[in-house]
Amino acid sequence: MKKSLLLCLMIMGCATNQGQDQGQEDVAARWRRPDAAVVHVDAPPPSKDAAGGGGGGTAGSVTCYLSAAPNNTCSLSTSHCCFTEYDASQNGTCEALSTSCPVGEIDCDGSEDCASGQRCFAHHWWDSGDMPHWLLACAATATDPTQDLILCHPGDGTCPSGTTCTQTDTAGVHDLPQTIYVCH
Repeated sequence: MKKSLLLCLMIMGCATNQGQDQGQEDVAARWRRPDAAVVHVDAPPPSKDAAGGGGGGTAGSVTCYLSAAPNNTCSLSTSHCCFTEYDASQNGTCEALSTSCPVGEIDCDGSEDCASGQRCFAHHWWDSGDMPHWLLACAATATDPTQDLILCHPGDGTCPSGTTCTQTDTAGVHDLPQTIYVCH
């Protein structure tokens, strides 16, 4: 009952806080890549990466961890991954590109999903209703260079000098799906 009430309040909070978070919506809009800038590739399903998750660097496909299907991926030509922080697994589902994700949205899981000159960043913020949000999306620069995370895949050469591509749990970022890797 308590969990249901919390979920209801969180959803209602999202609905009632729309418009109050215009600054963050502007940030989210800036991060979204225009479909024309994305090269979609028809490729075979991705192989398992070191964490056992999918999406291991396949352009046009992002990891969308689900406890029952840890290798689940979404095709960026038709969907993105919406994930929750309602449980420790940060389970996700593939949703139509027009769907707004209430907590976390994965529009890229590495630079292979981005246009030339862009990287895939994870940007985190709290809305005025104290609801956490994540946007994993392509951008030329980080919105908050001190806090935003660069996403990578082991061995892809994305990480700046002095950092390595590390699974989120190992990097201490426990509120992103475990199939995501960050420069740490």
